[in-house]
Amino acid sequence: MAECVQVAVSNATFHFDKLYSYSVPAHLQDRVFVGSMVLVPFGRGAAARMGVVLGLDAPEAAGKRLKSLYDAAPEQARLSAVSYTHLTLPTIYSV
Repeated sequence: MAECVQVAVSNATFHFDKLYSYSVPAHLQDRVFVGSMVLVPFGRGAAARMGVVLGLDAPEAAGKRLKSLYDAAPEQARLSAVSYTHLTLPTIYSV
């Protein structure tokens, strides 16, 4: 059960094309895994954006104040290891 995840956010501009760290609220901790589709706050207005979890327990986020995930898609919507391990961030956004 991860307390922090790294997420590739959909429709991020090229300059912001990186993984973002988010905290996982207690009610979502049993639903969030690598490959999970999540709804996250993004930008100054915290607009809701879709993303995919690509990492768990981001060590560089320790001690930082993080935004929390809004929600997670059902397990059936989770990407399998085969479907995302060959992708790079720019490929994810151009799909």
